[in-house]
Amino acid sequence: MQLRNIEIIAPRGTRREIDGLIKTYEISHVWKTDIDSKTKSIRFVLEAEHADEILDTLDKRYSSKENFKVIITSILATIPRVEEEEKPEEKKEEVKKPTILGNPKLVSIYREELHARVLWQAELSPNKMILFALSAIVAAIGFIYNNIPILIGSMMIAPFIGPNLGLAFGATIADSDLIKKGLKTLGVGFLLVVAMGAIWGIGFFDGIHTIEPLFLSYDLIFLSFISGGAAIISLLENNDVSLVGVAVAVSILPPLTLCGMLLGHGDYANALQALLVFVANIICLNLAGIMTFHMAGIRPAKRWEAKKAEIQARKATVFWTVMLFLLMAITFFLTQ
Repeated sequence: MQLRNIEIIAPRGTRREIDGLIKTYEISHVWKTDIDSKTKSIRFVLEAEHADEILDTLDKRYSSKENFKVIITSILATIPRVEEEEKPEEKKEEVKKPTILGNPKLVSIYREELHARVLWQAELSPNKMILFALSAIVAAIGFIYNNIPILIGSMMIAPFIGPNLGLAFGATIADSDLIKKGLKTLGVGFLLVVAMGAIWGIGFFDGIHTIEPLFLSYDLIFLSFISGGAAIISLLENNDVSLVGVAVAVSILPPLTLCGMLLGHGDYANALQALLVFVANIICLNLAGIMTFHMAGIRPAKRWEAKKAEIQARKATVFWTVMLFLLMAITFFLTQ
């Protein structure tokens, strides 16, 4: 059971309304503090899967009011433990646990918390640039020595999943700033990895002959699509361990590094094949991401924003679908 500490900072005039809202949702473990003569703080502990409804209600009613703020933090543990409330015997059969396909809301993580996590992973930073360069070096060494564990290690280092999550999530909620940040990080990562791969391709000219070319296949496209959906489910379940495993399965880094190495070597035909594998991974990850976010019921709380997001998500889905079919046509042409 994942818990969240919700702190509401609001004008004193909204006290009765917020107290009534808390009673409506039968929330226990509530603490109230006066910050000053005009503002008060209300804190309570809530199961993460029950946070969406009350936080959406607070957002709709009070977000326009001055000095209103909601702060959400994760709780690792409590002493004594917060026990899950028992449901009456006659109602047990009627209660269904939310799942990604059986419920429009996957509520293990609140939407704003999800946005903050994706934003952090999608934003470009000096550390991410260093990781892109280092992971490309590790992947190049793995290719030269034909060492699979080294290649797996490089995939775990490379921060390629984050910007793609930013693109998919941004398209789902119509957040253009998040999309721009994801594109920027993805573009910089692309250039850094190709450049590092090309340097190794030039420096280790003889070693390139021992590397087997990488060819795009329908199996790889299917694997990328499935891995993309798994990445979003791991994110929604707040499961970082599974997200690392997905980074290995989707295999974004090695094809791009190999593309750079083959470009440096002058083998442009095989470099194109490796680039197609990279592009296929990006397309499938984003397409599966948008579809999974949609099935999970991720959308803005306000009605007009939700309508705008739905249109944006449809456009993005059509774009990535067209790109996927185009890529499959290129693959079919090249394999003939």
